[in-house]
Amino acid sequence: MPAVDELLNHLEDAKHHYSDPNTCSIHIEKSIIHAWQVLDKYYQLVDVSQVLYAAVVLDPEMHLNYFESE
Repeated sequence: MPAVDELLNHLEDAKHHYSDPNTCSIHIEKSIIHAWQVLDKYYQLVDVSQVLYAAVVLDPEMHLNYFESE
């Protein structure tokens, strides 16, 4: 799922950006980690769905490119 991949990448970048406890609140880092965990939970549920594979393959812009890049 490209949208979820993009969100996970954004959270990963934010985690690195806000990881310095001297300049950023620990609450921001904890919130980013929690968001990552929730999003990853749902990503794992969708990842096993055969409907996802069919939808991506049938999408005219994606076809098999999404799976080949992963």
